Amino acid sequence: MLIKETMTCRKLKRVGLRGINNLVLLFMTILIPFALLIALSVTKTSVDFDEIRQVRRQPLKADETNYVSPNIRQDKYFPAFPSEKSNGSMQLLTGTRLNGGRSSGRLKLKQIYNLVVKGNAYQQVKGNREYEPAQRERKLPKVIIIGVRKCGTRALINMLSMHPDIVQPLNEIHYFDFDSNYAKGIPWYLNQMPLSSKHQITIEKTPAYFTSKKTPERVRHMNASIKIVLIVRQPTIRVISDYMQGALKHKEKQKKDFSELVMDNGEVDKFYRPVQTSIYCVHLDRWLHYFNRSQFHIVDGDALINNPYKEVKLVERFLGVSDYYSPDNFYFNETKGYFCLRWENSSRCLGENKGRRSIYPNVSEPLIARLNEFFGPYNEIFYNQTRRRFKWETS
Repeated sequence: MLIKETMTCRKLKRVGLRGINNLVLLFMTILIPFALLIALSVTKTSVDFDEIRQVRRQPLKADETNYVSPNIRQDKYFPAFPSEKSNGSMQLLTGTRLNGGRSSGRLKLKQIYNLVVKGNAYQQVKGNREYEPAQRERKLPKVIIIGVRKCGTRALINMLSMHPDIVQPLNEIHYFDFDSNYAKGIPWYLNQMPLSSKHQITIEKTPAYFTSKKTPERVRHMNASIKIVLIVRQPTIRVISDYMQGALKHKEKQKKDFSELVMDNGEVDKFYRPVQTSIYCVHLDRWLHYFNRSQFHIVDGDALINNPYKEVKLVERFLGVSDYYSPDNFYFNETKGYFCLRWENSSRCLGENKGRRSIYPNVSEPLIARLNEFFGPYNEIFYNQTRRRFKWETS
């Protein structure tokens, strides 16, 4: 009898322990989600609508640079591109993609519960266009600065980069003139472009495009309506500047002086590459075969040095972007000897080797006159092509 009572007590204890365990599990199942909801509601990492709107005005972080436009056609010519990372919902939720910003009006507990527990944070936010994160994307350029080399392309792109509606790659791409790059296709070219917002236009600058025979047709194949910016300088000055860049870069290899390279048996050597580049009409004729004259804007590189504001405003108008530049954005640096840029609390100047005429070789006046005479007929053709005259004869 005693043995039966003992066994009964043991059974009752086991049943009691199981019941207690079940109660504890039930309690934890209810308590943990509510604790999580309360923690999310008071921490800075919770999602709010104002922070999502803030994304539209903030640059994406480095880990998002693989995103490309969904508008680019994807077929056998355009392979599938990488899309947004799969953990985008949690990035949105925790604020790792929101780059800070104050909150005003947080999501309700029920909404947070749906975002966290049901795991549909990204879908719920993205489904409402009002709160959709800004899609910064890589876009093919609508404008290309094709040259001319040593005419101020770097100065021009620096000035244009100040504009809030303009973005550009950090480096020259050489997509259309390098066969090895062109063989990689449009997806590779697109991936070299910077991320941009919907209202921004992308500009690419590679001065070597102007003299490349293959480039005009290739550019037209990509975009027949593209806008083209060409910047030119007085041809003789451009030749001297081109020579100096090569001389400074290859001091040991450069054994001939300027006069020996530019002249051949008493005549200007038209096969000397710096001279070839300054015969603008030959190269422009190739471009005009594929594009209308209205698609070009010619920048006077000499005027850009002396009055950058006027020239940049003309480019701004040609591009069709918002009115942004003012005379206050440019100031003359007495030490460097050329204009520098200024905006808000920042300023920027070109490198030390820019704008210094003191580094030019000693070129005799008869040689300069001979070069000016040589370029004269070519300049007349160029004036007719552009329907614009430059004061190069008196330079």
